[in-house]
Amino acid sequence: MTYAHWLASITSSVVEEASTETPSEIDLQSHWYEGGFGLEFTTLCGAQVVINYLGEWNRGAGPDFKECLIAIDGVEQMGDIELDPTAADWERHGHATNLAFNKVILHVSFGSPDKVTYCRTEQNREVPQVHIPEIPQTLLKRKELSLPGFCAEEFSQWSAGEVDQLLRASARHRLSQKAQRLSRQINAIGLHETLWQGLATTLGYRPNAQAMRLLGQRLKAHTVKTLSKEQTRLAVLLGTAEFLHPELYQNAPAETQTYLQELWASWWRERNRFELTAPRQIQWRMHGQRPVNHPHRRVASLALLWPSLEQISEAVKNPTPQRLKELEANLTGLEDPFWSHHYTLTSQRSEKALALFGKDKFRELVSNFLVPIWYLSDQEAAFDYYATLKSPTKNEQVKRSLERLFSAHPEAKNFAKHTYQHQGLQQIYHDFCLRHGCLNCPFPKLG
Repeated sequence: MTYAHWLASITSSVVEEASTETPSEIDLQSHWYEGGFGLEFTTLCGAQVVINYLGEWNRGAGPDFKECLIAIDGVEQMGDIELDPTAADWERHGHATNLAFNKVILHVSFGSPDKVTYCRTEQNREVPQVHIPEIPQTLLKRKELSLPGFCAEEFSQWSAGEVDQLLRASARHRLSQKAQRLSRQINAIGLHETLWQGLATTLGYRPNAQAMRLLGQRLKAHTVKTLSKEQTRLAVLLGTAEFLHPELYQNAPAETQTYLQELWASWWRERNRFELTAPRQIQWRMHGQRPVNHPHRRVASLALLWPSLEQISEAVKNPTPQRLKELEANLTGLEDPFWSHHYTLTSQRSEKALALFGKDKFRELVSNFLVPIWYLSDQEAAFDYYATLKSPTKNEQVKRSLERLFSAHPEAKNFAKHTYQHQGLQQIYHDFCLRHGCLNCPFPKLG
């Protein structure tokens, strides 16, 4: 029995205990914009809706997504889509009397409404409604658990080979889930955009992964392609991220001020096209992380990696270990006169060279995006390659998983040396520890 079948056979008998937090509206919008909820729906009135184009994310006031193309019972329509956490938000937010919402052709909300809600525009035109009843598990935020679980003593009796077999099975299940999610995303927005957003997400580091994904969605690959000059790409990405403030110039070292003047000159020419209004601005976490992970550097790295996107795309279209090795050398060898020696736009120059895209980041890109896409066309070859990858630095969830599951095992230190072990640990932690807690959890008994 595979891990997936085993998990399905016991899930219905387990009482969920771990607390969850509903995802924010921006998380729901981001998931929608990458096709995460699918492209085919049924309205409350029973009409069939097909999303042919997800549109452009609105940079200002008004509906969330502009110039969308949908078909309702086979009849194509172009207009806007508004996405809200609940159906009642249409009236609560004043959309019914706002002229900016007159072109909305679909309202998307979540959960089963307590009562029937009518969506009408200021012109008294009815807006078709789609309700999505279930939010994917990947979007639910759960309370982290770090103490050893009830199963730690049970697992201490397992042989290292049995543990490895379990981690391989759970890692394969996780890889399959990622592959399915990316398949939906590729179907919705195409391979190039999927890889661009994947690259942005990878650069985000945990506190800013969502912020970087949003930046990749607001500045899509086909848009960045129109920015032919490297300096313009840097300026537009940094400016759209709200990092090019006039006061930066006063706080920057003298050697950096000329660089900032050049960036500002490029941003000023493009500002009206790309600047986000206050409600749409991306929220960044600027403190509490290592300087090398500062958002200034991450956004700059994304801009500098743009020319490599075509090579990344070719590597997943025709994947081989050698092709991925060549890609690693290219991405990790990236250098820039300014960003290879500066943490931020206002920091002093570092004499030590700073990696713009290190080996750990490449492993994350491979395990979260490149190998799962490979898995769609050749499962065995993809997993065989996957199983050879050395692990990146342990993140907090891997550390928690190892502590909770195998803290009593004499060989615990050997269970996190490879990427597949990291992924397997996180999958078990997610499927059991976060979703169910320890009480009534059948996991140790079914080992």
